[in-house]
Amino acid sequence: MWSAVLTESHLCDRVGLRVLALIAVSAAPAAAQARALEAGCVGAAGAAAAPACARLADAAAIVIGRSVAAAAAGNPVPGTPSTLGHRIPGTPRLGLSGRFTFVPVRMPDPGSTAGGNTTFIATAWSAEAVIGVTQGFAVLPTTGGFGALDVFGGGGVVHLPADAGFRGRKPGTWTVGARLGILRESFTAPGITLSGQYRSISNWNLGDLPLETSGAFMRAEATSLWSVRLVAGKRLTPVTWTVGAGRDHIDARVVLRVRGAGGPAEARTGDYEDMRNVLFASAAWTWVILTFTAEAGWQSGLEDAQPGAPGGGGAWGALAARLTF
Repeated sequence: MWSAVLTESHLCDRVGLRVLALIAVSAAPAAAQARALEAGCVGAAGAAAAPACARLADAAAIVIGRSVAAAAAGNPVPGTPSTLGHRIPGTPRLGLSGRFTFVPVRMPDPGSTAGGNTTFIATAWSAEAVIGVTQGFAVLPTTGGFGALDVFGGGGVVHLPADAGFRGRKPGTWTVGARLGILRESFTAPGITLSGQYRSISNWNLGDLPLETSGAFMRAEATSLWSVRLVAGKRLTPVTWTVGAGRDHIDARVVLRVRGAGGPAEARTGDYEDMRNVLFASAAWTWVILTFTAEAGWQSGLEDAQPGAPGGGGAWGALAARLTF
């Protein structure tokens, strides 16, 4: 008996070390393409508009990244590091959750001729459902859940404030994904999962297109991302503590519009591509079938931001509630 426990503990230690190594790798900065946006803007508006184009390009890249943080947050199933599995053989478990995420944003003021920065809070409301498809199997006598599979999906709304210059409808977001079990939490083992998801965020606008009331205009179209999350955690009564790391691969089309020598000039990009790394941790408390979660995270910023300009990354937080049946 004791040899089985020691073998299991050794396995958990090795898995935990691999999780920590992946988290450290995910903290490395990722390349962005703000300077490619700037070049397209200068090409359309002329060299005299270069300072305005630089601010506008950084602002667009920052808002895209931070809106992704608001929409995607950290753990795709808040409050649990393990797959749901089945309550009894052949009866999948179901989870329903709601989440509120808040993200501080600091970016160059795109409409200012004197430079300077503007700050605001981006928020998102979302609802998700997750279902345990398979139970997985035990790799050791008291360690199960290996190969278990959950599928999840949901939708929500990202709020970018009007007093920061955003116009039009609030962008909506939806996601689908799957979560693979590596270990299910037990008395001696943490819960560990690896998930992947696809997310779409609808268009948003900052400024007015004719440039009648603002000095610049930008729009992100068809923003989408592929995300991966590695999550590990364990319940230490009465709280479940979870840590995780992930990476978001972002694609979008961007429109930038500034005043050039001949009047308003518009630059349209092809696919804008960026990579953002995330680290996050949460504490969850469960009462019967209801789990309340507080999550905090960090997102990497722009590698190619202008000297002295905001980096575009930073912290975020989320509050969530989940029912599990």
